[in-house]
Amino acid sequence: MVHAWHKIRDEAGTHVVERKGEESEWRMFTNCKSIAERSRKTWLNSNDLSDPRCFQKDVCVGLLESERAREEVFVSHCVYSIETIRGADDENERKIMVMLRRCHENLGHPSVARMTMLLKAAHASEKVLKLAKGLTCETCQELSKPKSHNVSKVRRAVEFNQQLCVDTFEMDVRDSKLHFLNIVDEGTGFQMVIPLWKGMQAKKVRNCYRKGWKRWAGPPVRLFCDGGKEFEGEFEHGCSLDGTFLDASAAYSPWQNGLVEKRGDIWKAAFAKAQLETRPRTKAEVQELVHCVTNAVNSMTRKDGYAPNQHVFGKDVRLPGMLSSDPDPAINSALVQGESLFERRMEMRSSARRAFLEADGEMRLRRAMEHRTRPERGPFSEGDLAFFWRKNRFDQKHHWHGPGVVIGKSGGSKVWIARGTKVYRCSPEQLRKLGLSPEQESMVRLLPVDMVRVRDEVSARGAGNYIDLSMLSTPPDVEETPDQDSPDQGLPPSGEDDAEAGANGVRASAENQVGAAMELEPEPPQNAVVQGNSGDESPNKRARTSTWPVPTSLVRAMRANPELLDTGVVRASEPSSGSQGVQAHQVPVPVTVESEDDLEVHQVEADHWVVDHGRRKLIRMHVIERSHDYVPSQHELPVSVESLEDCCVSVKYFRLGSRKTNEYAWKNPHVQPKSEGLWTGKTEFTLKHGWSWKEKGQQTECFEATAKKGRKEVNEKELPDERKHGLRAAKVKEWKKHVSSGAIVVHTGKDAERLRAKIPRSRFLKSRFVVTESDPGASPETCDLKARWCIRGYLDPDLLALDTSSPTLSAEGLALALQLMASCKWRLKIADVEGAFLRGDKLEPSGGKIYIEMPPGGVDGLEAGCVVEAVKTVYGLADAPKAWWVCFSKRLVSLGLKVSRFDPCVFLFHDENKLAGIVALHVDDLCVGGNKAFEEKVLAPLREMFPFKHWKEGEGQFLGKYLKQEADGGILVTQKEYAQEMKGIRVLGGLQWLVTGSRPDLAAWSSLLQQRVNCAVVNDLIELNKLVSMAHDGREAHIWIKSIPVDQVQFCVLTDAAWANGKDCCSQAGYMVAACDHRLPAGEWGEFSVMRWKSYKQDRQTHSTLGAELLSLSRGLAEARWIRSMWCEATCAEYELQNDFEWSTRIPITAVIDCKPVYDHAQSATVAIKDKRMAIEMLLLKEDIGRFNVQLKWMATKQMIVDVLTKKGAPMNLFRKVVRDGWFILVEDEAVVQVSSKKIPASGHVIPGV
Repeated sequence: MVHAWHKIRDEAGTHVVERKGEESEWRMFTNCKSIAERSRKTWLNSNDLSDPRCFQKDVCVGLLESERAREEVFVSHCVYSIETIRGADDENERKIMVMLRRCHENLGHPSVARMTMLLKAAHASEKVLKLAKGLTCETCQELSKPKSHNVSKVRRAVEFNQQLCVDTFEMDVRDSKLHFLNIVDEGTGFQMVIPLWKGMQAKKVRNCYRKGWKRWAGPPVRLFCDGGKEFEGEFEHGCSLDGTFLDASAAYSPWQNGLVEKRGDIWKAAFAKAQLETRPRTKAEVQELVHCVTNAVNSMTRKDGYAPNQHVFGKDVRLPGMLSSDPDPAINSALVQGESLFERRMEMRSSARRAFLEADGEMRLRRAMEHRTRPERGPFSEGDLAFFWRKNRFDQKHHWHGPGVVIGKSGGSKVWIARGTKVYRCSPEQLRKLGLSPEQESMVRLLPVDMVRVRDEVSARGAGNYIDLSMLSTPPDVEETPDQDSPDQGLPPSGEDDAEAGANGVRASAENQVGAAMELEPEPPQNAVVQGNSGDESPNKRARTSTWPVPTSLVRAMRANPELLDTGVVRASEPSSGSQGVQAHQVPVPVTVESEDDLEVHQVEADHWVVDHGRRKLIRMHVIERSHDYVPSQHELPVSVESLEDCCVSVKYFRLGSRKTNEYAWKNPHVQPKSEGLWTGKTEFTLKHGWSWKEKGQQTECFEATAKKGRKEVNEKELPDERKHGLRAAKVKEWKKHVSSGAIVVHTGKDAERLRAKIPRSRFLKSRFVVTESDPGASPETCDLKARWCIRGYLDPDLLALDTSSPTLSAEGLALALQLMASCKWRLKIADVEGAFLRGDKLEPSGGKIYIEMPPGGVDGLEAGCVVEAVKTVYGLADAPKAWWVCFSKRLVSLGLKVSRFDPCVFLFHDENKLAGIVALHVDDLCVGGNKAFEEKVLAPLREMFPFKHWKEGEGQFLGKYLKQEADGGILVTQKEYAQEMKGIRVLGGLQWLVTGSRPDLAAWSSLLQQRVNCAVVNDLIELNKLVSMAHDGREAHIWIKSIPVDQVQFCVLTDAAWANGKDCCSQAGYMVAACDHRLPAGEWGEFSVMRWKSYKQDRQTHSTLGAELLSLSRGLAEARWIRSMWCEATCAEYELQNDFEWSTRIPITAVIDCKPVYDHAQSATVAIKDKRMAIEMLLLKEDIGRFNVQLKWMATKQMIVDVLTKKGAPMNLFRKVVRDGWFILVEDEAVVQVSSKKIPASGHVIPGV
């Protein structure tokens, strides 16, 4: 060590810092110039010299400055190299590759995506970018780790005992270790866990397998294990005698047998919880507990909607002692009398089921948080060289070994590698293709280097997918391969990363980091010549296609003084014009503005203005990093200075992830902008009432935002000071509402202390205020803020015992209510109960009273430490919706209403054996209608029982739909505003809501696109854009609920199917149920009031159009019969469900189909369908037609309006006309032909006399 130290001290690059004092002498040796310079400045002070902390600070700061200077030089050298490449010969690819490799090493070996991003920021040519994507680095490949394994696989087994997955595990049982054999059937999910009492040898495992599975289920076709020693020898020999194919996963690859591993984890967690509760005392009790947990798993798991027991045995197993099972007098008597043996068994069964529910929920949540999709490596072919990931017995950790030669594959899960005298069984995730240079590979394969180079030049290149994970701890999931040559040289290669970045803005956010240090964009010189400018291209594209880019300030500084490449600082002795004292990190790097229309160009978005009309805010969005508070000049503002308030609020996001909100007076000239480091974010200016834009010619570009309020929570810390008093007033208002309604009781002082000492901590729930924006001018005393006090109900200790199944209004129930109001010409009324959850009945918790902590920040007028007791259900409790429904339904029943048997949210009122009113309830929203008796006997008392926030008549919003009643009693249903505001990326869910509400013309497109969510391509995005455009263009569309007299109402159902046009070759089907009068079935023009429609993918695959049309007709008839029964229940006071046949058959149903074969078979006396499943469906259809007063009619395809529910691009002229006007005819008509052939517009009248 002394010799090495003397050697370092005597080197030429070692700096010496010394200081001589009166009594001592100090001397320091370092090879870092920054540390030496800083120490010379600090050691001038004797106090700093005696403090050891000063020495540590000098060393740390010096190292940081040295590292930063080195990085600046590397980046500068990279940019200078790219500028040099521009002037070089484009054909000299070798020179370009040498420069790129040097840049790659100087920048610290970034990933391909990161390297490409830096080159694009430096305005590199397309050829340089293309060569950079094909750059390979031996160092990066050597240090890369194996890719993560797949977390799932495609199941192949579809029947019981077709494939078994087996494994063994160990658990602590009665203070000792016990092994278990875990068997899971892949087709049904049936699981069997058998204790290995006699050990885990192959012979013992074979005996347990034979007794526990083979004895009753028989030998399986295939058995999959992990290749352990317990599955060799006798076990393997026994499987060969059984005729079972024994297969094993790759070594060190437990994920390939992931099904049994995951199911085993859940079983172990459930058994551990049950064991803690029951404490088994004997071997027999352990065996009994194992059986109980296994039965619970097979009874309470679901696969394809059925439990494993139901898959295997056809029904679930009997649970003795359960009240819901068949009663057993012996067991019931023993439990009542307190027999300990029976009670012990009952305790085990109950504990096992509880433990499984907890373990299953915990494991599901854990997998949802931890799992992610990962790609596979490969493909690997015989003869390929590959490294494999292994840990030998002499190794401390796993690392790469090899290379070895691929000698074979077994399916897609195992690859056999030969190295030396050994053969390794590996999974594809444990392999990595050979990443050697041509020289190294020639040595390994014993080939000339020239042959290897020629092979690389002529070999096909796959499309490159790059994901930059260089900043994360996990290894990269995608191998970096050269891109494929593109026929369009002007466009960059496309990949998953480009598609993802273009859709989600990932690329833009990544590039913002590159241009983060820039605030101003340098302007090109006035004499710059741009070629290829046709006048109609965007400025970004013209700048990118210029032949000779204008040199940047950094390039000019480097060319004037090359010493910048090494030091980053200009020499004082040789100043250059325009670059004196310039450091590399101070010279701005040019950036461009991102455009969503030019996704092939990587750019950085610029700062811009946004006006939020709802909040009356002018917002400056800071995309480029800045260091000071923003104070705009008069010419920068899009509005006049007088239109803005004096104070503004800035929300800053710093590089380290911190966030800060600052309020300052920007108009005050004496206030200096603060410097707090580089940040991005926004600055909000408040617009005054009556504000106006600047005059024409002086305006600045500004975006307008009309966001819908009341949807997004407001951050209290971001509120300006002038609205803080409104926030406090909103909280006090909300609190008083709870207290006045009797929903809560507040305990203070000693009462609160006594409750805290007496009540368990688990019965105290947390709470908080949720603050949102209300409509402008709705509440001036609260500054248009709304506060809602919410409880964290998921912490309720009685959560599992609560009944949370709260009913909601069905689509059929709403359609029935609206049709009855229109037919009876009742006045439509829409109401909303204020604070509905607070108006319910008192709580009766089974585990005791519920207490709530005060919300953070408290409430004005209440001291800290108060305890709130929940007397009624409040917002946030899990059973609050169900308790409110029970309370409200009781009140309605007490007023004489009857709950519908078909929809518990529909309430019917009969007066003198006639229907007098109806109530449709959805949580706290009501849609009601009735005669005068209904208003006097029901509505008047109801308005006295509950306070209503809104009470509208004739028209209003209900469940996202705008309802408007016409003079004749008919009701129009529209969603114009919703369709007009629809935009953004996640629009499929919004389109589905629009489809179910008022736009059946978009149903087929929406359903077919939803089926392609997991496999979408660019064409699907284009189709989605077309669908959104159709929604916008047809926003005026509506559904007309016609006023058909009650005694004349009949029902008509139209069904259709498009064979095999859905995902997985399934058929797309659809139906529409409407109310009509007697003229429509008679072949005349009749009123057509649409009630229900649906477009869906059929679950069963059919062999022909006949099968698809038949299944669609069967389901449509079932829906029509359901609505008819609901109608009979509402209109007939004596209706009983057991007499439904007698009542419902009085009203005819007309079924219409355009498939002639189905119509002919239904009218025929025989069934001549070869597919016997379809033959059974046809027999059932014939029975429905014959018994339930159903008339089947055939219609020409050109007149079938429900084609829009099954096919994209179907003619919509006739459909929209029928739905909007409410008139239709089932036979061919000249007016229908005119509309279908588009000879007249759809808005023209086609019905004579109407």
